[in-house]
Amino acid sequence: YYQPIVCAHSNRVIGAEILARWEHPEIGFVPPDIFIPVAEKTQTIGLMTENLLRRVIADCQRPDNVLPAGFIFNVNISHSHLSASDFGTFAREFAAHFQKFGQKLTFEFTENEQIEINGDILQKLEIIRESGIAISLDDFGTGFSNLSWITSLSPDSIKIDRMFVNQISPNASTPLISCVIDMARQMGIKTVAEGVEHDYQVAWLQEHDIDCFQGYFYSRPLTFGDFLDYFRQDVMTQHLRMPPLPRDISLQH
Repeated sequence: YYQPIVCAHSNRVIGAEILARWEHPEIGFVPPDIFIPVAEKTQTIGLMTENLLRRVIADCQRPDNVLPAGFIFNVNISHSHLSASDFGTFAREFAAHFQKFGQKLTFEFTENEQIEINGDILQKLEIIRESGIAISLDDFGTGFSNLSWITSLSPDSIKIDRMFVNQISPNASTPLISCVIDMARQMGIKTVAEGVEHDYQVAWLQEHDIDCFQGYFYSRPLTFGDFLDYFRQDVMTQHLRMPPLPRDISLQH
């Protein structure tokens, strides 16, 4: 599934986060917080991520694909996958695939995993960068990170967790999110607000120079076909210089 990432300055869809969804034939959709830990424990998370990216490549080869060159695809990378001996081969292979289509790939590392920055990890981070893949720090503000870790990881972007975005109300907001945005700007790191659901959150974040949005105010995660329809509507709206499209926020996260 694909959830749009929207530029806060142009209000245009510039990318998508790739999300794994498991629909069981008997019990329906299995929540990611159930099957992702199982994949971690069984050491199949790397294989699952590879399969996810191969599905994206197949989608990009569809004749109805209208996504432009430079479109960004974000995918989560687990610590156990990053630590695997064949991770460098994985990164180079998929970087080449996405470059072939003229698309950009971003690896997201969640802050909720305590990554030990050692020589092996630094070498793999260098492979990621040399391959032309961007690095994003996910769920920023909720986990184990500190400034020295951010310095070692050198992310191109940070995704501010919905916990902070939810503290923005029509009448008040937390000063902490302003500090995060200011810090990132001074470090040359782009900011993405996750879990955006209300127009007043959009307005406040735009006023405070956020770079990108992701959340149900814009769209729930979509199948590729639905995502293409959404993207076409977004392009048409921008072309006609109309107000933003109404967004579907009716489903749960």
